[in-house]
Parts: sequence; C-alpha cells; structure tokens
Amino acid sequence: DTCLAVAKLVPEYSHIFALEPDTSILAILKANTASLRCSIIPKGASHKKETLRFSTKDSGTSHADSNGSITIECDSIDNLLQLERENRATLRIL
Repeated sequence: DTCLAVAKLVPEYSHIFALEPDTSILAILKANTASLRCSIIPKGASHKKETLRFSTKDSGTSHADSNGSITIECDSIDNLLQLERENRATLRIL
C-alpha cells in the first residue's frame, strides 16, 4: 500500500491525502491506514471535474479506460485538496 510506504519512508510526514476512486477497496484502505494521519478521498485525479469510466481488472494497475467496468468521479488535485481542507476545518469546529 502506497500510504504505508510513504509513512515508512518519510516518518516525519504531517498528513497523507489518498485518492481512491475504487469503492470496492475503500474499506481495505481505511483499515490499512487507520494508524496514520491520512485522509481518504474517494475520487480520482484529473485535470477537471468529470466522470470517467475506470478499469479495475488488475490490482495496483487500475486506470481510466473508456471500456472500464465502473464510473468514477474525478476532479483536479487542487480542487480535491481544497474541499478536503474545508471538510476537515468544519469537523474541527463541530
């Protein structure tokens, strides 16, 4: 898992933002990162906000594919991180 590798290689990290558009593995990612300072964003990265078809045939090699078996929501990394920061700030206030 990439998040675990980053945490191990850079133990002084402040926070990890993980993009995971494949809902079938979100529970595994959440369990694997429970001990990390990690936010999971259930979307894919793209240059704009859009919905794409996604192939999940091979573990670790998932990718956008016009013949993909699922659709995923995507947005730019800047937009996704801004939304995540706003959500985290709101949670602290509540």
